[in-house]
Formats: sequence, structure tokens, C-alpha cells
Amino acid sequence: TPPAPGLRASTSDVPVGGGVVIESARVVLVQPTEGDIRAYTAVCSHAACLVAVVSADELRCPCHASVFATSDGSVRSGPAPGPLAARDITIEGTEIRLA
Repeated sequence: TPPAPGLRASTSDVPVGGGVVIESARVVLVQPTEGDIRAYTAVCSHAACLVAVVSADELRCPCHASVFATSDGSVRSGPAPGPLAARDITIEGTEIRLA
């Protein structure tokens, strides 16, 4: 997978108990609980579609209904053969960047 373009996001963009897909960076940011912001690739391991539905517990791919856990990107139900890879981020003040 090629590296994602620069990520520009603010902590206020990521709702507690949900998340946001940053399509330009091909990254999904989630905040399952307040202050716990995590990042994963938004590219599904099945057919390279971008995940679209984000909740406190799961990420869903609209193409073939794969479901991933927000806690670690693991596959909850397929056809995706592998997890969403974690992406390293840094948070400075309210700015989120890819590490």
C-alpha cells in the first residue's frame, strides 16, 4: 500500500463514540472513549474499498459488508481476509498528524 498523503485533522473532527474517514489520506480516525483517538487504514483488505460507517464499536465496508473492530482493526465478519492496519499518529494540541 502506498503511503497516505498528509493527514490534516483536528481532535474536534473525531466524535467520541464514533469516528471519521479522511478519504484524501485513506485513514479512519476513531475515538471509542473520550481522549482515546486511534487511526487505521481506511482501505478494506478485501477489495480495497474505503470503510464508510464508523461507530464506537465497529467500522463497516459498504462494498461487501465486512465489519472491523474499532478497538484493534480486527475482522469481525468477512469477506475481508485481514485486519485494518493501525496507523501511527501524533497529536499536538488539537492537531492530528500521521507519525
